[in-house]
Amino acid sequence: MSKLKEDIIKERFEQVKTGRYFPNIKSLDGLVFIKLSGHEKSQASRIYSKELMKLHKEGGLYSEALLESVLKNLCEEQGIDYTAVISARKLYERAFGRMPVELRDIKKLTQDEIVKLSKEEQKKVLGDIKKKTEKASKYFEQCFSDEEKVIIEEAKRVEQLESELRLNTYEHFAKKAQIRFELFLSARLEENIESKYFKEESEIEELDQLIQKNLYEKFICFRNGASDNFLSK
Repeated sequence: MSKLKEDIIKERFEQVKTGRYFPNIKSLDGLVFIKLSGHEKSQASRIYSKELMKLHKEGGLYSEALLESVLKNLCEEQGIDYTAVISARKLYERAFGRMPVELRDIKKLTQDEIVKLSKEEQKKVLGDIKKKTEKASKYFEQCFSDEEKVIIEEAKRVEQLESELRLNTYEHFAKKAQIRFELFLSARLEENIESKYFKEESEIEELDQLIQKNLYEKFICFRNGASDNFLSK
């Protein structure tokens, strides 16, 4: 696997150096993401500000500044312990601290890199991921007492409510508009890097939902500096 590791590290280095990433999405052949310039990032920031101002005028959503207060009130109304999140975080920190080292790093390759492996190598990598995932799950099952598991479940309810509230904030929709604009600017044709992949920004929202979801996930991953473990060896 040493040659494989060398190839992957070299490919990752080229992506970082060139600021280009090939997402390999079915139905979107020849698509490449390029790093945005400072001017383009400034344009995107203005899109965010403009959309945020428009949404505030329309009303009907939450502001992130009030999110914590709204969440606390909602938890109280539904009889959920808001502080369970803090307690659960401490429990997980303790559990991770005691976790065997070999279970902490489950996957070092990205999904795209796994796809490029030979069938034999894929089987080995995926088998290793499955084995470690099962062991990690078993570890956490045995790690907490019944009382602690109740706290963790309560924390999950709080986090679920927070996620739902966050999806209805002015900032969430403004950020969505900004990312869509950035994606439109970044998506280029591999055969002609100067040409945008989409003729109109609206074409992105017209894609099949699954393809669109995959597209956004890979772009956000690229936008935020590649994926987890991207620079791991």
